[in-house]
Amino acid sequence: MVLSSIVESINKISTLNEQIAIASNEQTTGLNQLGKAMNLLDLTVQDNAAAADNIASSANEMLSQSSNMNGTVVEINTLISGRKVA
Repeated sequence: MVLSSIVESINKISTLNEQIAIASNEQTTGLNQLGKAMNLLDLTVQDNAAAADNIASSANEMLSQSSNMNGTVVEINTLISGRKVA
């Protein structure tokens, strides 16, 4: 009776160890997937930052060009109206 109880306990412990091993493998897989997702997120953030820099640079260039164009339009209007350009 005692021996069969010991064998039964050993079998339960063995089953629990197997379940722990399976859970550990699942956690490892999940952590690996999480790491890959974080790397992808980091790349996306870097791409977005680069795109934002490009947009800001383009906006500044457009502002400069519009200022130049405004000056040109003022000169043309002045020439058309017959007034001397300073």
